[in-house]
Amino acid sequence: FPSHDIHKEKRLTADDRAAKIADLVLSEPSEAWMIWVETDYDADAIMRLLPDAVEVRGSMSPEVKEERLDAFTQGKIRILVSKPSIAGFGLNWQHCARTAFVGLSFSYEMFYQAIRRFWRFGQKRPVECHIAMAETETAIWQTIQRKKQDHETMKIEMFDSMRREVITKSVKNQYQPTVKAQLPSWIFNK
Repeated sequence: FPSHDIHKEKRLTADDRAAKIADLVLSEPSEAWMIWVETDYDADAIMRLLPDAVEVRGSMSPEVKEERLDAFTQGKIRILVSKPSIAGFGLNWQHCARTAFVGLSFSYEMFYQAIRRFWRFGQKRPVECHIAMAETETAIWQTIQRKKQDHETMKIEMFDSMRREVITKSVKNQYQPTVKAQLPSWIFNK
């Protein structure tokens, strides 16, 4: 699919994809949800169906973005909508175990990083990830799956390469101090 054909198709399915995700979110009113969108038209579609949701959009000021992301982090916002390119990196959302994509792009990195916002140290529950895609978007899913497999293969090969390097080039030098170590006085004043 050329890019313009994908977006033409995605525009045709935006409302249906948003409706599927909105149904999931509304079925769990006590859960925090992070909803990922790839385009502004996807964001518009989901925001029409979830009026209590709060969006973080690229055109917003940095201060508004920060305020909304922080409010979600603090649990003051139940439903947050944004793009992985805006909020998919570096945030820790262990308080949330529900996430959904109103469609995907071809970027495995964006997908992986967005999901990893929830699988963080301190997450106490299984993370549920939902993806709404039309049948006509299977090329995107197939590409994501291929890239995922490539990533897994690369990790295994890197691990094996590092293990071989350590085994074959292990150099051990005996420690020979040149300065006598001194402990700080506060250690002795207990």
